[in-house]
Amino acid sequence: MLLPTKFFITREEALLAIEEFVKTGERTNQITWGKESEQNWHYGYVDEDE
Repeated sequence: MLLPTKFFITREEALLAIEEFVKTGERTNQITWGKESEQNWHYGYVDEDE
């Protein structure tokens, strides 16, 4: 499985995200979250079925 690097965060960012979620139930604005629609899911590969 290939996953865009934007979906990986540091341990420090993970702690921020967890703390904010536990406190508020929301995601933190201290992390620049990647939007799924903006990610390159093909990595230059072409699906022969398409």
